This record gives sequence, structure tokens and C-alpha cells, in this order.
Amino acid sequence: MSRVFEIAPPEKVGILAIAHGSTSESWCAPIRDAVENVSWQYPIELGFLEKVPNETINIAVDKLDEENVTKIIAVPMFISSSSGHIAEIEYILGLRDTPPEGEEGLVQVNTTAEIVLTSAMDNHSLIAQILTDRATEWCVNATNETVVIVAHGTSTNETQFAGWNATLASLAGKVKLMLRHSKNVSIEDVRYSFVKVNATLHPELEVRTVVEDVSTTSYPIVVPLFISEGYYTNKKIPKLLKNLSYAYPEKGKRALTPHDNVPNWIEVTAYKEFTEEFGYPTLQIYDGEELLDITIEDVGKYHGEGEIEICPCVACAFRSTLRAFSEEELWGGVPHRGDMKIISAHPSDGHRMTFEYILNSTDDVVIQSPTDIINITADNYVYTFINKTTNESITLRVKESIFPERFFELRTKKKLGTATPEEKKALKLLWGKLKEKAMYKPLDRVFEEV
Repeated sequence: MSRVFEIAPPEKVGILAIAHGSTSESWCAPIRDAVENVSWQYPIELGFLEKVPNETINIAVDKLDEENVTKIIAVPMFISSSSGHIAEIEYILGLRDTPPEGEEGLVQVNTTAEIVLTSAMDNHSLIAQILTDRATEWCVNATNETVVIVAHGTSTNETQFAGWNATLASLAGKVKLMLRHSKNVSIEDVRYSFVKVNATLHPELEVRTVVEDVSTTSYPIVVPLFISEGYYTNKKIPKLLKNLSYAYPEKGKRALTPHDNVPNWIEVTAYKEFTEEFGYPTLQIYDGEELLDITIEDVGKYHGEGEIEICPCVACAFRSTLRAFSEEELWGGVPHRGDMKIISAHPSDGHRMTFEYILNSTDDVVIQSPTDIINITADNYVYTFINKTTNESITLRVKESIFPERFFELRTKKKLGTATPEEKKALKLLWGKLKEKAMYKPLDRVFEEV
């Protein structure tokens, strides 16, 4: 795959993906596949916390050192940032001085590279989407069915459990909205539960208790929340639910991997951290003899009339211009204001104002929309960048995969004033997903040339 690079940081950056590890090859293989499918312009390595002696975190860091990286973005492929393993990872990476109690045998990495550790998967919408996809396959009579998400949890640390609980509550809410309003599945409810929980303090959150409670009025669809299939998904959970009636995913679909959203999540998480460290990519364009660096905050402030307002439209317009400007042969180097014309199929203020700010012109921005502002579709996200001197051009389109299911339908209902309160919540969630993809996915995953 050809890649369009948009970032030129002052340092060489690598990604360190970190997973727990297992003696089972069938557990590790989907993790390796997910990391291999990450689209990233710099080195990426996978390290296991334990049980895979030839692929440890330390070995992975050594490999990144061999690539001469000076900064490492460590991305923990763990369900919750409240997992007790996060402290172990922090120690190994040199981000804390002392190991967690009982883990004195951990060995810290030996590197001069600066290391930053991102959050775990937590309640990310890409993770909620995986759970939604898993549940959808088992919905038969949705109005009489309830999804029960089951995660690992912890029974020994109440501070950590509070984090697990908050994460699962948020995920359950997102999955319910996605099922009902993105998948159009009228699920009765979405609940959550744990394998490990203090039965004295939180008996109502034990997985068997939740499934039994749901069974009194609804049919349970149990969806495991684990990074890869193994002991818990294939043995422990079925054992805990013995003699109960419930739907359960088939083997191969009982965990987050395999699913495209796992490498997508790694990409987005790393790119966000990257931009926080080095700043979001800027557009370069000449205004006469002056070379300008235009930031997404600049156009966001123009769009928000003094307040920075970056919506999906601003993000798509800005990054499509980044992509177009990368075609140096089209412009003969860095483009000049006055030499360019942009035709946009989207009539929104976000698109129009972004392009007008970049070109400092209203005459060179033309809106040719196939729809009105209410009935927007994916066909509106098409942009043609024209060199007025040579009449050569490039046309870019946002890929269909970027748009959440039923996003446009819900948007139209909101514009018409017919959306219910829950539909408005769902649209806000999908709007956030679209903005994140538009801003943080690699350019060649967002745009296609037409």
C-alpha cells in the first residue's frame, strides 16, 4: 500500500504495543495479527508482559532502539486502565521507581528513548463498536433480549474496581445506543457484569447474578469483553453460567480480536498521543512571498468566530487539503494562494469556511452540492483541488468506511426536528466517532482518489 506521510517530527517515533501474553499460541496469534495490521509510518513492535519469553516488552524496546527511535509511544492492549497490570507496565518502562507489591522480579527496559504510556482501551467507541457487532449477530427477537457484557474485573482492590465499573457502565450505554440507532436493533437493554468481583460488596455485578436477573424478564445475550480468546472466554464464563439459558458467541468471536477496530484503535490512540507531543500537522501555503503555516486550530477558530470549533466537516476539509498538498508535482512544490481553486460537494459552513481560510478567498472556493444541507450523504464528502495555472487537479473522497452506520439518517432527523432524545444522544456519539476518525486515522485510510 502506498502511504502518504503527513508528519515530519523532530524525533523518530516508534509504537510499542503491549499485551498480557499467554502460553497458548491461539491466544497470542490474533494479537500479533492486530499489530501487524496497524498502519503507521514509523517502527512498531509488540511486547508481551509475561508468558511469551521470546517476545517480551524488553525485547520489543531493544528492537525499537535498533531502529534508532528517540521516543516510544507505548499502547497497552488491556481492557481497563484500572487493571493491576498497568502498574507493572509502568515499572518495566521506567515510569515509576518501585515495582508493585509482589512483583519484585520485573526487569526495567534499558533505553535512552523517552517513553510515554497511553490509556488502555477503556470505554473507547471503537471498542464499543466491536461489542455491538458481536451482539448483533445473536439478536433474534431484540425487544425481548438483553445484552450482558462480561469483563474480568477485580475482587481485591476497590479503587481499581471503581475504574472497571465506570468503564463498563459507559461501554454498556454506548453499546445500547449503537445497537438501537446505528444497527437498528431494538434491544431491550444492555447490562454489564464481571468474572472477578467482591461478592460481599458488589454481589449484583457477578456475571451469574446478572444473567439470572435478566432471565426473569428477558433473554440474555452474553458478550465477553476480553482482548483474546482463552481460558476465561472458553471455560471460565461457561462454567459460571452452567445450567442457565443464554446466547453466547461462537468460537472466534468471543473476544475483541480478531476485529479491524483493534488495529484502528491502536492507530488512533498513537496518533492522538503523537499530536499531543509534536502538534497537529500544519498546512504550508505561500501568500505572495510569505510562507504560511496554517494549523487546524487556526481554521477552527475562524469557523467558531473566535472560539476553536473543530467539527467533522472542518477535520475532513483540513485533512483533505493536507492530502492534496502532498501531491507536490501537481503544485510544483508548495502551493500558492491565488493559483488554486477548490470545488467542494459539501455545503456546510465547516467545509466552506475551512477552504476559504486556507485560500484567503471566497472566489476560489466553489460549492457544487448534489443535495441540500439537510439531506447530506457520503457523496457530499468529495473535494477537487485544481491548479489554475495548469488546469491539472486531484479529486479526493472520504471513504465510506469512515461514516458510522445510520449517521446520515440520524443527522437528517435531527435537522428536521423529528429525532427523539435518545436518537440525539446516539447522533452525538456517532458524530464523535466520525470526528475522531477524520482527525486521527492515517490519511490513506480516510481518503481515496477518484
